Amino acid sequence: MLDPQFGFADRPGDFEARFVWDFTATGDDKAGPFTGNCGDGKKCWTVKTLDSSAPDKNDPKRSMVVFPQHSPGEKFADPGHGPNAANGVLGFFGIQRPPDGKSVYASTNRIAHGNHSDYFTGVLRVPRTDDLSITIKGRHEGPLKPFEASFTNFTDKPLTGYYQPSYSITRPGDEIPNTGDRIPFGTVQPGQAAKREKLPKKDDKDPTDYVVVASGSATTQTTLAYLGTIGDDPSINELELAPLTEMLAGPDGFIVPMLREINAAIDLYVFADLLQWLAAEATFTPLEQYDIVGGTNDLLPGFFVSTTPVSVSPDGSFVGTPYSGIAFAAAAIDGHVVPAPSTLAQVATGILGLALVIWRRRRVCGRPQ
Repeated sequence: MLDPQFGFADRPGDFEARFVWDFTATGDDKAGPFTGNCGDGKKCWTVKTLDSSAPDKNDPKRSMVVFPQHSPGEKFADPGHGPNAANGVLGFFGIQRPPDGKSVYASTNRIAHGNHSDYFTGVLRVPRTDDLSITIKGRHEGPLKPFEASFTNFTDKPLTGYYQPSYSITRPGDEIPNTGDRIPFGTVQPGQAAKREKLPKKDDKDPTDYVVVASGSATTQTTLAYLGTIGDDPSINELELAPLTEMLAGPDGFIVPMLREINAAIDLYVFADLLQWLAAEATFTPLEQYDIVGGTNDLLPGFFVSTTPVSVSPDGSFVGTPYSGIAFAAAAIDGHVVPAPSTLAQVATGILGLALVIWRRRRVCGRPQ
């Protein structure tokens, strides 16, 4: 079941393992444990079990639960943090082959490791035929690195707004969300990018989401977060932005569209689950149009578009007023972990190049504003 072409990459501070699954139609399916070699013949991380119970005879869908663990930890990730007796839990539920089911399922989990944490992610890819693939990652994190956000305007109208970090999930009925101060990015001219801004800690907590509010003739409020679980509590929560961005997006960070209603006449509230967006390897083009039905579109995995503020229920469902209509990618929102100085210069050059390409394209062909 371990993918022979990749195997198990085991390191003191992190690991990645890839598996294949034949997705048998009947019976229980269980495998493990799997470990690697983090140097000198020692082992640091384990995937204890991949467990799929037999499906109900009247329901062809299967589920898979994976139990990764920072153990035996024979090389310490950092001083004082060797093995972790607790294991993570990654769940994939209601799995079916397309077109009846999704092509990508994703899960993430954080568990305490002393005064640090272990983060786990899992991405399960389901083709129409052939074996399924499962990629499991783990990462030990101490004090988290700073997280930065930016914003690039694709339209020919200036957009004005701000970022605002949050430090816990907003549930239905919450009246006072745990938010930080607004960080204005001012007025962003057509084809230009806002200054990158660090999202600060609050009461020694790292941000778990941030809102980007951009206004022209109408306003779009976009909330970006990684939805997952903490410990063995199955309730869906928001996990810290920085470690999961490093795990799933790497040093270049992520980029997602900021949507506006096609006539820029209706205020939109958008929630973007970055876990689902990045797991699907989704992309977009400047000013691309989307037919939103009931708040969603298949080209926007993890997105929910509403005409009222959005909150997240403990089961992971979105609560809001689903928007149906045409929306378009009026801007790009990006986020990344603060890189080393040499990498930062490369990122800045890339953003400038993107802005120039967008500006030239906008001048050549008329598109929605």
